[in-house]
Amino acid sequence: MEMKTCRVAWIELSMFAKCVLRAEARGVRPAQAYARAKNRLERWINGERDSLWREVMKEDVRAKGKKKRTGGMTGKVREQRVNKLSSMGRARKAIQGLISPGVAADTSTVRSRLAAKFPGRSIPISIVQGFLPAAAGAEVEDFLKMVHSFDASAGAGPSGLKPQFIKELVGEGGDAPCVQALFDVTMLFVEGRVPNFLRQWYAGGTLVGIGKDDKPLDEDARPIVVGEFWRRVAGKVSLLADNEAVGGWLKPCQVAVGIKAGAEVIVHSLRQWWERNRDNTRLILLKKTNASNEAEPNAFLNTACRQMPGSARLAEWCYGEGVNLIYNGEVFKQSTRGQQGCPLMMPMFCATKKEMRDRIEEVSGLAFAADFADDGVDGGDYEEV
Repeated sequence: MEMKTCRVAWIELSMFAKCVLRAEARGVRPAQAYARAKNRLERWINGERDSLWREVMKEDVRAKGKKKRTGGMTGKVREQRVNKLSSMGRARKAIQGLISPGVAADTSTVRSRLAAKFPGRSIPISIVQGFLPAAAGAEVEDFLKMVHSFDASAGAGPSGLKPQFIKELVGEGGDAPCVQALFDVTMLFVEGRVPNFLRQWYAGGTLVGIGKDDKPLDEDARPIVVGEFWRRVAGKVSLLADNEAVGGWLKPCQVAVGIKAGAEVIVHSLRQWWERNRDNTRLILLKKTNASNEAEPNAFLNTACRQMPGSARLAEWCYGEGVNLIYNGEVFKQSTRGQQGCPLMMPMFCATKKEMRDRIEEVSGLAFAADFADDGVDGGDYEEV
């Protein structure tokens, strides 16, 4: 009976956002939207959860019947969006709107390209040390700090729960009565104690295809996985215990973790080094395409046990089994490797890459060796390179 109660509780938690917090259609006034949300909440409290979920399913069927988006936006629509963001004081988003190619079209070609970027697992997972390290300890204050680190525009995972809702729920001071309960749920993820039947959903996410600068929007896309709020905030909390140690260990060759403006650091450092050593010097530019999605869990989970012990249990819970990717409201594919967009993926990938580099003795003899995630530059005398 206890297990059944637990299962029902998790299912209802997963239903809540879509049943109660769902977005209203455009044109609905705030007061009207508030009244509707309040009515749905009262119905939820009164036990009308089945009927609320049937409404969600009905709306989902209606939405699927709409014409699929073609991707991108016209110049006029882009201009209007940028002007609106600027007027709201959101300069960073406005600049991003100017330079981003936008969301790729939902075409058979794009779907095929996206599917190919998530290859199957080729190596079984075997934790070499035989056990997972203890999870990172955390305080409520750590949880609150990480909740407030989410941008107001951060997207929701498949359940529809947006980080902004949790930010408003806990309040600025974090003294709301619900804070302890939210923290306890987060720590279940950090410690890898969330029931296994939820892994395929909570460890997966919504797949978004972002257009590429050099490709038409109906031909190819860069895959980003927007995970559930709980796993994302748990990733941020667990990394608090690991970031300082792993960031220091990665320096100075890997600048994607623990270094602000790391991309700019590597560019300026390389330029200065090249100006000083351009005689008899060669460079090799290294680029690993689609690196995060092709990373083998057996490699990066063992690295996490060694270099990021506080996050290892959450990492194994997320990547120890295949998980579902949701694309435009449908289960698109099972992911059995890494996911670009996961808070844990960048430091795990960088740590794994450093361990691989450290096993190559010749690298230590190079005059310049630096990486930013999967991009790298090796430089030195002609013979050494």
